[in-house]
Amino acid sequence: MDKNDPPILILHGTGDTTVAVADSEAFAAALEKAGVEHQLVTVPDAPHSFHLEPTQRDLRPLVLGFFDKHLKAKP
Repeated sequence: MDKNDPPILILHGTGDTTVAVADSEAFAAALEKAGVEHQLVTVPDAPHSFHLEPTQRDLRPLVLGFFDKHLKAKP
């Protein structure tokens, strides 16, 4: 893992009983240390599997903004 890796968006529900939020936090810390651009978003009370519109927050604008920032062609 190094600064040349692609940007990573991490979405994690705090109600996840399959994977601990601490795992995503540790992953984000490792990405930070390696200089990899990333964003960790925790969704309060969301379970392990959720769609982009959990009742807590509509994640579509966040995901689309991340994609726009990193995938759109630069002029």
